[in-house]
Parts: sequence; C-alpha cells; structure tokens
Amino acid sequence: MSFDNINNLISNDYESINYILRSEQRLEILNELLDGDKTSNEINEKLKVQNTNLLRTLKELEKKEFIIKKSKKYTLTSIGYLIILNVNHFLENMYSEFVFEDFWENHSLENIPYRFIRNLNIWKNASLIQSTGLVYNKPMNTLLRQSATAKRFRVVLPIFSVFHIETFIDAIYDNDGFMDLITSKLVYDAICESEVSDRFKQAVDDGYIRLWIDYSNEINLFLTATNKFYSLSLFYLDEAYDDSNLLISTDDKHFKKINNIFDCYTRNFKYIENLDEI
Repeated sequence: MSFDNINNLISNDYESINYILRSEQRLEILNELLDGDKTSNEINEKLKVQNTNLLRTLKELEKKEFIIKKSKKYTLTSIGYLIILNVNHFLENMYSEFVFEDFWENHSLENIPYRFIRNLNIWKNASLIQSTGLVYNKPMNTLLRQSATAKRFRVVLPIFSVFHIETFIDAIYDNDGFMDLITSKLVYDAICESEVSDRFKQAVDDGYIRLWIDYSNEINLFLTATNKFYSLSLFYLDEAYDDSNLLISTDDKHFKKINNIFDCYTRNFKYIENLDEI
C-alpha cells in the first residue's frame, strides 16, 4: 500500500494544510488557540520566540482568516478550527503509518472502506502483538483473553475459527452482552457445519447475535470492536490470512470512530432477520 497521497485522505484543502505544515510556529500557534483564546503574550509564554516574529505570524494567520483578534485576544475562526483539526489528524495518521509501517505495507487494504484509511490515527496508541518462535498463537490468545471479559461486540469476521466463535458466544452469555457480526457466506456455512453450530444459531434466535452476510466473499480484514478494546488483523498481499500479527488498542478516545467504520460495513451487506433467509 502507498501513502503517497495521504494528504488527500484528510481534507480537500491541501494548500491550507500544507501552509500550516511549512511552519512549526503556525502549527504551534493554532494548537495553542485550540486550547482557548489567548493574548499574544500568553501565546508566547509557551512558544518563547521573538515578539516581532510572533506578531508577524499572527498577522499572516489573520490574513488567511484562520484566526481573528477580539479584545486583545486571538481566537480561531471556524475555518482555522477545522484546519488545525485536519492538520493534527494528518500528523497522527502519518505517525500511525510510520510506527506500523511494515504492518501496513505487507498487507492488503483492497476493498477496505475509505473511512478506515482516513482514520489510521485510531491505531496511534495500539500495540502490535506478533507470533514468536515459542508462542505462535500469541496474537490469537491475546484476542481471546481480551474478548472473554467484553460485553458488546461488533465483529467483521473473514475466517472461520471455532476458538473465536466459542469465545464470543461465551462472553455474550456470561456478561449479558450481544454481538453484531458481519461475515461471509463461506464462513457462515463453515460455522453451521461445525460443533458450535447449535449454540451459534440459538444465540441468533435469542437475539444475542445480529447477523450480516457478505455474499461476495470480499471481506479482507478481521476487525473486532468491543466496549473494552478494538483489534485488527489483515490478509497478506497474496490473499492468505495473517494470524501472526494483531493490532490491538484500548484507547477509548477512538471507540466512536471504530464503530463508525463498522457501520460502513453494515451498509454494504445483507442484514439477516431470520436464518431461513440465508
């Protein structure tokens, strides 16, 4: 995957973002004002630059209509507020791409929603769990252990694994929870032919599982979003599933975004009200 055009994923106003990024002082000023209105002296308490340089930059930002001066205090305009949010979003995305560069570059992101790519920053504080020579199942064991105490699950499931299905069902019954599940017709058929078939169907019938089916079999990421964590594993570029790498995060600041990404999938696949429909 290439991130050469990542700027375009953040905002259509590339010139404004580029303008801010060309000057550390502009970026610092806008971030200071993101915290609240300030006088030039209050801004300079943090920046500690020559006053003439600061005033010149403030004038430039006023001319761009990113900030406005009211009663000796500078404040962000609506344009300035949106620009600095987009700039920070861009920088966080770049950080996430840089920290997990091998993970992104070695896996396929084909057919993954635009919203997912645009919000790589949700993985900024994630941990990358990898298989080792001694513990190959470390990623899966980490996911299962975390899942056991969760209550609300939203899962995009591209593979069949009896261990995952059993753990999810145990958790929703043990913790009085529920699960939204998106999976392919192939995986659904595998579940129905397995030893967990009866429990799975009963959970659907009891209303503990809501189900969406992908009849095109094009799902190519394993996404788990719960009330306690969210995680991701992907397919290699040759389309083989990679069970040796897992990104997992407990950063609750991004729970809303990860749920929005899940919602993108629900709009693309068939919601099953009754298993007889399948």
